[in-house]
This record gives sequence, C-alpha cells and structure tokens, in this order.
Amino acid sequence: MDWLFSHLPKLFDGVTAVGIVAGLFALTKLAVEYSRDNRRKRMELYLALREYFRTNERFGEIFEFLDGNISTDVFESEVNADTRAEFASFLEDVAMCVSSGELKPDVAHYMFGYYVIRCWENEVFWNGLEQDSIYWALLKGFYEEMKNQRKILEVAHPIFLVVSNGSVDGLARDSRHVLQLVAFGVGSTAARLNPAAATA
Repeated sequence: MDWLFSHLPKLFDGVTAVGIVAGLFALTKLAVEYSRDNRRKRMELYLALREYFRTNERFGEIFEFLDGNISTDVFESEVNADTRAEFASFLEDVAMCVSSGELKPDVAHYMFGYYVIRCWENEVFWNGLEQDSIYWALLKGFYEEMKNQRKILEVAHPIFLVVSNGSVDGLARDSRHVLQLVAFGVGSTAARLNPAAATA
C-alpha cells in the first residue's frame, strides 16, 4: 500500500500524458476530416456551378457572341435583355460563392473568369441593363478580381493558346477542361490569355 501511494504521482503523470497524446491525436484527426469535408463540398459546388453554366441552353448565344463567333446584329436579335441579365446574375452568384469563401478566386477564374471579363467589357451585352447601376456592383468587383487573377496566372503559369483572326480559338469550352484540372491540382499547367485577344 505504501508503494502504491508513493507511486501515485508518477501514475497520474503517465495517465495525464497518455490523455494529452490521445486528445491531440483526436483533434488532429478531426481537423483532417473537416478539411477533407470542406474540399469535397467546394468540389461539389464547383461542379454544380460548372454544369449549370455549360448546359444552360439560354447561354449558348451569349457564349458564341462573347467568343466572337456571331455578329452583333444576330446577338441583339436572338438574345433579349432578360437572358443577358440572367447570365450576368449567374456570374454574380459565382462572385457570392467567392466572397463567402466557398470557392477560391483562382478556381473561379479558371472556369468563369474569361466570361466575366468579356461580359463586363462588352458594351453591346449591357444594352438596356444599366451597367452602372449599384445592383451590378458585385459583378464589377468580381470583374476586377478576375482581371487580377489573370495577371497572376500570366506570370505564374504561362502556356500559349492558339489565336486566330483576333480571337482565342476554343478558349470558351475546350480550354476549360484543361483549366479545371489545374484548378484542383490534377495538372501543373495553367493558361496565359493573349492580352490582345482576351481584352478585345
């Protein structure tokens, strides 16, 4: 009995140490699982946004126009202000996801940045939509952020896209398959937009 009492402090110290180690292990495991869950949710959000963006038939003519594949006259006759507002509003939804931290700015740029920039800088697109309205302030800020992301990308990860007739061939759809892989670390290559083509 005397031996037990004399060794109790050491026993308690040992139990405490084991408890601390077990607690740290549990916290580390919890942090790792939380991080994985967040990455999974961000991926699911990205895929949902991408799917809607790519499959919305109402956006088809807008893609074609912003890519320079149809004339202004055709665009104005085929695409009304409501559809253009829907397109711009969707880009604002993406901007909200970025500002809330649900989507990283560089990932948003890989998939949506090109069209954010082309859309905002195109006067014809904004006919009848009051681009200077405060209700498009979020999109304006997103446009500035996407321009900054493009500058970062140009310096950090240059590749060359095929340019012909003053426009970027296949940038809208074909290159996005490459860019989305880069966004999630699947590839090691990113895109540098040709300044003349991307800002035309």
